[in-house]
Amino acid sequence: MLSVSDLIQLGGYAAVEYCGGPSMVFRMGREDVHGEADVVHHDPETFYNSLNLARLSRLNLPAEDFVALVGGTQTLGFKGELKKGHQSRWTMNPYVFDNTYFQQLLLGQDSKYFSTEHDHQLVREHRKWVEAYAQDQNLFFANYAKAHVNLSELNSPHLVGEMNNDIVDGGYVEKSRWL
Repeated sequence: MLSVSDLIQLGGYAAVEYCGGPSMVFRMGREDVHGEADVVHHDPETFYNSLNLARLSRLNLPAEDFVALVGGTQTLGFKGELKKGHQSRWTMNPYVFDNTYFQQLLLGQDSKYFSTEHDHQLVREHRKWVEAYAQDQNLFFANYAKAHVNLSELNSPHLVGEMNNDIVDGGYVEKSRWL
């Protein structure tokens, strides 16, 4: 029942959680790609995650989901092969999943970390959510988990998991053992 596509998604879930991000409920049952005809063809990456942003924009997500997902892609990792210096990453610690990306965005040109025109456009177009996530990491985590799970389950209507009945916004609510 566990497909290669499921394993790829599970790796993403685990990486976010391992780096301090939110726990998300994983359900399996995705279909694997079985040939060239099934492969998604896209343009090559153009400029530091601009292709990811273009893809997310085409999904017409609610603003809170779009901004949370962008924050998730920028909070971890480096902008390229060079992994030294503050201009090689979007945040102080590129190994920790947290809300510092949004805090740095609000500093604008005063931030010492790397940013692109896409990052500044995010602030101009969605300041409300950038500010909300910069101030409230729990809100960022909750909205990120919901958006990540929804996106990872897109076009997979028959997924199953141990907690199908307890899922609440990408997370789960465990029933009390004392009642």
